[in-house]
Amino acid sequence: MKSVYTLIFFICGFAFSMQAQTLLIDPIHTIDNFENQDLTNNELDLESYITVTNNTEEGVGIIWKRIVAEDCPQEWDTQVCDNNLCYFFTIDTNVSEEIGIDAPFELDANESFDGFVFHVWPRGVPGCCRVKIEFTTVDEPDVIIETALFDVSVNTDLVNCNFTSSTQEIAEAQLVSIYPNPTSDAFTLSNNDVVKQIDVFNSLGQKLKSFDFVNGEYLDISDLNAGLYSLALKNQEGIVLHSVMLDKI
Repeated sequence: MKSVYTLIFFICGFAFSMQAQTLLIDPIHTIDNFENQDLTNNELDLESYITVTNNTEEGVGIIWKRIVAEDCPQEWDTQVCDNNLCYFFTIDTNVSEEIGIDAPFELDANESFDGFVFHVWPRGVPGCCRVKIEFTTVDEPDVIIETALFDVSVNTDLVNCNFTSSTQEIAEAQLVSIYPNPTSDAFTLSNNDVVKQIDVFNSLGQKLKSFDFVNGEYLDISDLNAGLYSLALKNQEGIVLHSVMLDKI
């Protein structure tokens, strides 16, 4: 009988973990090595696609922000396309009072959009570039829910690019365990080299706490109500590598 209850608890916890995060990005880390490209074509357009899913029972207005690494080739143009339109190269976000743009990326309840595109125009120049797309919502524009990471190389071997995180980080984060779990007041993670920040979400996908993580350090959640919480494990760059469940008793 005990094993049956354990199984039921696991299933419920898994279902909760699938619902807790407001947005799901797939994949969260895209690595594209574009080889043998004709760089004499100044209009060469290279594309990377991700799927954005509203993981809630209500419609959501999404704000995205593009952050291009400083060491990207200055000649490159990059562009983001959502379900509204393809934005001009110089537009870094779809909602900004400063530049007079207000075009939230709308998704209905449980809707997925697989046409979110990141474009690169190399403009005749080989090289590497890392770009982050941070996702927030209209309701909480200052809370980063998810981050999509694009690592792009054009006619350049990826091993020569200065990309500080990779799918290896994601694989390592998936091996991280949380303890004690359940807990009444504090928790920590198993020692690892990838998790640098932890965000705590409730069952509605609302971010309640954010911690900087150091191996061996316990994090206080004694002020939270009893219940199940989702922990987003992030790397140094704020990229969500993995999510785990925490039972607060």
